[in-house]
Amino acid sequence: MEENKGIIEPAAQDAGVVDVEKELKELRLKQKKLERENRRLQIEMDTIKDMNEQIARTQGFMKKENQRQIFYNTQLLKVSPYLVLMVDEKLKTVMASDVLTQMTDVSLDAVRDGMQLDEVLSKVLEESVLNSLLEKCHSVLENRVSDTFMLNNYFGEEERIYKVDINFYSSPVEGASGLCILFTDMTEVIEAKERAERADKAKSNFLANMSHEIRTPMNAINGMSEFILRDSTDEEAKKNAAMIKSAAKSLISIINDILDFSKIESGKMEIINDTYSLSSLVNDVATMIRIRLQEKKVGLVVNLDPDTPSRLYGDEVRIKQVMINILNNSVKFTNEGQITFNIKHEWDGKGDCCLHVSISDTGIGIKKEELGKIFESFTQVDTKRNRSIEGTGLGLAISRRLVTMMGGELKVESVYGEGSTFSFDIYNKVIDAEPVGVLADNYDVKLVHEVDKSFRRPNARILVVDDNDMNLKVAAGLMKPYGIVPDLATSGPESLELVKNKTYDLIFMDHMMPKMDGVETMHRMRDMKGGSEWKIIALTANAISGMAAKYVEEGFNGYLAKPIDPASMELVLKRELTEEKNEEILEFDPEGEVLEFGPDEGDAPEFEQGDSDRGETDGKPGGVKKGNDELIALLEEIGINTGAGLMHAAGDKDFYLEIVRDYVKAFKERSSQLQEYYESGNMSDYSILVHALKSNSNTLGIEDIGAKAKDLEFASKDNDTAFVDHHHGELIDAYRNRTEEIRKVLEE
Repeated sequence: MEENKGIIEPAAQDAGVVDVEKELKELRLKQKKLERENRRLQIEMDTIKDMNEQIARTQGFMKKENQRQIFYNTQLLKVSPYLVLMVDEKLKTVMASDVLTQMTDVSLDAVRDGMQLDEVLSKVLEESVLNSLLEKCHSVLENRVSDTFMLNNYFGEEERIYKVDINFYSSPVEGASGLCILFTDMTEVIEAKERAERADKAKSNFLANMSHEIRTPMNAINGMSEFILRDSTDEEAKKNAAMIKSAAKSLISIINDILDFSKIESGKMEIINDTYSLSSLVNDVATMIRIRLQEKKVGLVVNLDPDTPSRLYGDEVRIKQVMINILNNSVKFTNEGQITFNIKHEWDGKGDCCLHVSISDTGIGIKKEELGKIFESFTQVDTKRNRSIEGTGLGLAISRRLVTMMGGELKVESVYGEGSTFSFDIYNKVIDAEPVGVLADNYDVKLVHEVDKSFRRPNARILVVDDNDMNLKVAAGLMKPYGIVPDLATSGPESLELVKNKTYDLIFMDHMMPKMDGVETMHRMRDMKGGSEWKIIALTANAISGMAAKYVEEGFNGYLAKPIDPASMELVLKRELTEEKNEEILEFDPEGEVLEFGPDEGDAPEFEQGDSDRGETDGKPGGVKKGNDELIALLEEIGINTGAGLMHAAGDKDFYLEIVRDYVKAFKERSSQLQEYYESGNMSDYSILVHALKSNSNTLGIEDIGAKAKDLEFASKDNDTAFVDHHHGELIDAYRNRTEEIRKVLEE
């Protein structure tokens, strides 16, 4: 038995091994669990660490942002030109702009420490003003509604006017609330307003006085013209008198527009009713518009209901003014077709008669989105397309207000590209119910400048400088009736060489020339020996109101607008080609009324015998080349304003057709140059070339090309490449088509 004591049974051994392995397995499981827990805790620790770092960065950013905002606010308060004060609900100061320290001895530190508002403002405001301000502050705190008011205060001995804004503020985060008070010094603004009002009143007085001063001689001109029309048996004198009377009426119309706008703006316009003749009113209106339409291939159709009562009671002057303004607007924007002037009526035989007036045209029309703008003062719609149309933009604005004052409403309907119709209704009392009947239609007045044959200067030494051959030919042609044969130069440098070797009595200098323009050339001439005494006249198509003074200031003796008006040329020659030195500078109408009337057939002035380039004639001195009338008529049929062209050719049909041929021959070279400058982006030379094309076209009456060239001239000067890109090809095509049309007429 003893021998078996140390022996373990196999079964017991196996059980022990199993227990150890089981325990080890459990320990390994616990170890893994602890490892996972350790990793989880490590991850949480890393996350917490990242969060702490993020919080620290955010706090740092917020601290910097707060410091930045404090800096910005401080700078705003420092540079603010206004007095700004912030107070809490107890009216203790929180902060203020630096202006406070400039006005008082209060420091900003004391403000931040907290001072009573009345203590601070007592150093700025008078006691009564301060008490009023404090009452308003309490009211804003109580009602929490902002308040704005004006106060007058003496700061020292100087009175100042302040606009005060009091606004309530509240911060829900910090629980802070109070008032922000802004003082804006309005003294200078109010004084400027008062000065403007005084100036406006002075302007009105000036306009009224000038109106009186201008109307007095205008009335005399009208009266004398009327005497000539009534008493003279000379038809030519009667035509001249009719034109003088028409021009005087145009000037008075301009004066009236300016005065009327001023009166309407100030509320002083009145409607003055009186008895008037409807047929007389319509006749006057139609006559004025037909005269204007002589420059265009546009007809005027007047439809007056023949059953309309002949004499009415209303404001004839204002009714006529509205009609003329609207018709003038149609004339401006209609280049072909017709303008229809309709007057209908409704009357029951008892009360007022309603006149239905409508004016329709076949013009360019108005875009739908711009219809609402056309009645605004000094406004022209579609300006890029209409930049060549002149006008102040007052006519329609005045018309609408006048129609409203007469109890009506001015309306407009339009289709863009097709035309427009303006209409209005007005009520007038009937004085004479007899029907007005059929309106007479006998208007046809034309005029051409007649050369003063008593004025001859064959020995005059004149130089004309222009880079355009046609302009040189026109200028030379206009001087021919006076026996003058000028020297011609095509550039500034060429003219400088000529004046070195020859003394001239008069020099005509084109303004816009490539490389060396007319202004630079003139200055170089002035620097030459004796140059300060030379008479130099600027030639320019850019002549606008006020340019005369600028040209004289530059050193010119005056200027002539292109296309050159023969009458203006004659005035310059008479003024300058005298023995006595005349310092007077004449300002000629720029692109104005010189084209208003075309010449009658047979009214062209005859030239002296011996004129060259007259072609075959009918054997009479100064006779007209056979076939010229037919050619001119054909040119008119294709839309050329030969009336304007003949006016610029002094009525010489041979000369006119000669420069028309030159215009056609120059197409290839001129269009190639335009294309070259366009493709190279040379807007400077491009603008000079389209400027010349505009001048040449308008001189000949080829007004459609002149208008397109003018648009591109302004666009290229403004460096508006988008407009040039869009319209350059359009100009070239129109220019080509027009010259081809003219070529066919001349060949026929």
